[in-house]
Amino acid sequence: MEPIFQGILLLRDGRDLCSNAYVVRARDGSEKILLVDSGDGKLEGVAGLEPELVLLTHGHFDHTGGVKKRWRALLHEGDFLGDRFIRAPAHAEKYPLEMRVRWRDWNFEIIHTPGHTPGSVSIFERKSGVLFSGDTLFSEGILGRTDLGFGSQEQIEQSRDDLLALDYSVLCPGHDGIERRR
Repeated sequence: MEPIFQGILLLRDGRDLCSNAYVVRARDGSEKILLVDSGDGKLEGVAGLEPELVLLTHGHFDHTGGVKKRWRALLHEGDFLGDRFIRAPAHAEKYPLEMRVRWRDWNFEIIHTPGHTPGSVSIFERKSGVLFSGDTLFSEGILGRTDLGFGSQEQIEQSRDDLLALDYSVLCPGHDGIERRR
């Protein structure tokens, strides 16, 4: 686990078909954690975790495959498709309509950023300036793929513009390294 911000750790293993996962620790001194994405089920370090909540940026198997049945996981309703690439965990819940998730002392804004998948979301914690962008936006402004079925180049470009307008300080993408903006 690599620390990237106070209370946030990055899990990655560099394999092509495995996403980054982010461990968010409660700042209240408890041992409770939240997980952003879960990897493909083979990501080292995820197996021993017991998150209170998992926020999924989209439904591709390399982001959802590590979700265990006993974990509470949220996924945008647009990714409950049953596509060969999009695999919602059987017990996943849909993001709440208010598109805000309060967990412990963190306040996450869930931003619908379609294009990579219909239900792609980015997760912004305004107080810390941390943006989890899934596979919508990568470091150096690189966009995610739109060729895996249900993708849209027009939508992902609009989603990128929406994300770049945010006042974030750390970009935490679904693959590769993080980017510090300021």
